[in-house]
Order: sequence, then C-alpha cells, then structure tokens
Amino acid sequence: MLFFYDKRVKFTMEICVFILYFQKWTYYKKLEEILNKNIAALKSIDLNVKALVCDQGPANSSLFNLLKICEETPFYMHENSKIYCLYDYCHLLKSVRNTFMKYDILTPQGIASFKVIQKLYSIDQSNMYFKICPKLTEAHVYPSVFEKMSVKRATQVLSNSVAAGIEMVYSQNLFGSDEYLLKCAQPTQLFVKKMNDLF
Repeated sequence: MLFFYDKRVKFTMEICVFILYFQKWTYYKKLEEILNKNIAALKSIDLNVKALVCDQGPANSSLFNLLKICEETPFYMHENSKIYCLYDYCHLLKSVRNTFMKYDILTPQGIASFKVIQKLYSIDQSNMYFKICPKLTEAHVYPSVFEKMSVKRATQVLSNSVAAGIEMVYSQNLFGSDEYLLKCAQPTQLFVKKMNDLF
C-alpha cells in the first residue's frame, strides 16, 4: 500500500494497493519498479518525495537491501533526488521491546534486564490494595505470540510509569535480595525512561 502525506495540511491519501506473487528476487525487483513508478508519478504532478517509511517486514527489508540502504547511505537516488528510507518508529519500538524480553541489554549505565520488569509486575500482583503500575498486565509482561504484535503494549512497557515504578520499588528495597535484579534495577529504569523519551 502506498500513501501520499502532505505535512503542511495534514492530508493523507492512498495512492495504490498492490499484491504480487512472484519468486522472491523477482518480487523485490518488481517492488522496486512499482516504487519508482509511483515516485515518478508523484514528481510528474510537482510533488517532491522526501522519504519512504515502512515496517520491518521481510519484503521491505529486502527492498532496502536491494536499494543498498545502510547506515552510511540511508537514502537512494531517484532521478537525481535523494529518497530517504526509514523504518517507522512504532515497529522499531516494538522490536526493541521484543529483543529486550529475550536478551539483557548492555547500556552505558550497566545491564538492563526485562527480569526487573517481570519482578515489578510480580510485586504489583502480590499487592491487592495498591498498584505501582496499574496498566501492566500479563499480556504486557508474558505476551503470547499475537500479543507481542501490539505496539500499544510495547509503549506501555517502555514508559515513564514503568520507569517510575522501578525507581520506587528499588528505593523502597522491594526487589528483595536477588543480587542480579538489584544490579540491573537502575540501568533498567534508565533504559526504560530513555526509550520513553526517545519515542
């Protein structure tokens, strides 16, 4: 699906929808061809295309590889114009959360661990009178495959309220005696806060 968006008047218009069934390499080449035709069509009516924004699906990632998009050159040339290629921030945030759930993350402040958030949730569940992070549910902390697809849940996990909850639990010595959790609590709180502020 291709959309046109004019930020001056906050106007979005669907340009085209296409479904292609080809062998993989042919598919990506065809996708590139369709993309270039649509950009040329927009330019022909005096619209200046600045960026291509998409999710991290395999077709889009392969298209970016085909266009040789990388950190050093985050754009490709189309008729002497730079077209910047970006992954949308919602899906990036969800990918960070999914990675964070599987692996600890080494930050400049120390190791950030999702185990800290799981412990925060556990502490919350054991208290029937007061919730530190009332929005956190089982689906946030132990999501199913389908629940992992929710951008909303990802933003709620990597939020100011969770960062504040970690800070409160740490300051009140509620994490217990688990040395690993205690070591990871502050770096995790700072990581979650940074992710909230970043997005």
